[in-house]
Amino acid sequence: MTYRSTLTALVLALGVFGLAGCATIENGRRQRVEVHSQPSGASVTIDGVRLGKTPLAVSLPRKSAYQISFEKEGFNPGRALLLPSSNSYDQRFLRWGVDYLTGASNELSPTDVSVQLRPSVLPVQRPTDPYAEMVYNVLQADALLETGMVNRRDHSYMVAKIVEFYAQ
Repeated sequence: MTYRSTLTALVLALGVFGLAGCATIENGRRQRVEVHSQPSGASVTIDGVRLGKTPLAVSLPRKSAYQISFEKEGFNPGRALLLPSSNSYDQRFLRWGVDYLTGASNELSPTDVSVQLRPSVLPVQRPTDPYAEMVYNVLQADALLETGMVNRRDHSYMVAKIVEFYAQ
């Protein structure tokens, strides 16, 4: 083997070895995050930018933290937080400075965001007459359905949550 072919083989081997630990190449700078709400169809805003309705998938840079807001007619707003974490990357034997700079060393957590929205007709505290309050809240949910502010599926979800609340 000649000096030149040995040097070429060595450079290739080091290159393959070096790239095997490179998070920028393995993971990329962005991460796909699934966003869900119960019930579905909630408007999603991430850091003030409206992105669509649930369920949806977004690709976000791994370097930053994100605040996710959920809004749906007839429901209280919901919120979630995505945070970058380098825990799994820090356990690797090989780490590169470029991975820290690009954010590829991070993983957004949680990878799937799911928020359960609470119907706005539910009271914050138990009333003095629970039955009358439950009937009133169900009638409010019925009014939202009649005016078209919520669909039948969301109405059923609201009524189930109202009944669940008072069954406690």
